[in-house]
Formats: sequence, C-alpha cells, structure tokens
Amino acid sequence: MKRVSGKRKQDKSEKEVFLITASDEREFDVYKSLLESCGIPVLKKHREAGEYLNISMGMSVYGVDIYVPEKYHREALGLVKSTAGKEDDYDKEFEKEKESYQNRRLTYVWIIIAVFYSPFLVWLIYTLINDVFMIGSQ
Repeated sequence: MKRVSGKRKQDKSEKEVFLITASDEREFDVYKSLLESCGIPVLKKHREAGEYLNISMGMSVYGVDIYVPEKYHREALGLVKSTAGKEDDYDKEFEKEKESYQNRRLTYVWIIIAVFYSPFLVWLIYTLINDVFMIGSQ
C-alpha cells in the first residue's frame, strides 16, 4: 500500500463525522483512495450485519458508511460531490446506450415475428379467400 507524503495526522480525540454511504466495498475503495490521496483519513463502518455478510458471503446489501474527521468534513464533501457530477454524466451516457440497445433489440424482435408469422398469415388469407369463393360457387 502506497503512502502519501503529505499525510495529515489525526487527533485521537477528534470526532468522526458521517460523510456518505457507499453501496458496496468497491465503491468504498474508490472513495477511500480519493480521500486518502488528498490526505484525508477515512473510517469505515458497516450497517447492521454488514460486516458479517461481507465475511460470509463476500458482499453486503447494507452498504458501508464512510466517516471522516470533523475538521476535514467540508473538504471531503467537496471532493465527493465533484466526483458525483462525473458519475451523473456517465449515467446519462449509459442510459442513452441502454435505450439505443433496447430499440435495436425491439426492431430485431419485430423482424423475427414478421419472418415467422408472415407465412402463416398468407396461408390464413389464402384459406379464407378460397373458402369464400368455394361457398359462392356452390
């Protein structure tokens, strides 16, 4: 694990303040590396049985609460918010791509339906027309 040369020291008596809840360990690791790269110490607390679930199942559905020292809270919040804007751009791009994929998929479904059901429709129309003319000629 690399150390940052400008690492700030934390007082043992200093109070930790809640910063944000990460949805899983990976998201926590991202926030932790961001904050520690700026010299802000991070404390991780699992909710409810989160730590047990993380050990037994490899993941937790409760998320991870991130705490920072009170004197770094404002700076840490600014860092977290600055990265949240980038994620929103990514989410918008992802949603556009997802919608495009769903539209292409729906088009393929309609083409498959047309290919497989068109012979049946032709047969049905032919049978109905044939029956109408057979009844009319009797």
